[in-house]
Amino acid sequence: MLIVLHNLESWNTFATVYKLSRIANITLYKPEKCHAIRSSFHLIATNVQPELEVCKVWVEKLKQAWYTMTFGGEEGLGSLVEVGEGLNVDTILDEWGEEFVVLGQNVWKRQLDALKRKGWVE
Repeated sequence: MLIVLHNLESWNTFATVYKLSRIANITLYKPEKCHAIRSSFHLIATNVQPELEVCKVWVEKLKQAWYTMTFGGEEGLGSLVEVGEGLNVDTILDEWGEEFVVLGQNVWKRQLDALKRKGWVE
């Protein structure tokens, strides 16, 4: 599975990466040419385990989240969804924070190097 995500440091993205790490082996990759200075990166998930109950529950929540983000809100034009709802930040950071930093190092390094090459960054 390949997913394009943005802002690795944001809570929603962190929660998404964390949840996917519970049901699959994940790797984060930032393409050099098109995405180097942008907030986007790829999450590659292998050995996804759809038979796990946690996976089944999360897929249903993702379906609901997609619907809300697409058609929710007062005007039916979509509204924000908190992917990390119900998760405790401190608990996850204690349990998984170091692994997250290791996963994200290549993404952050590639973006930092690309930004350093831009003339408008000092």
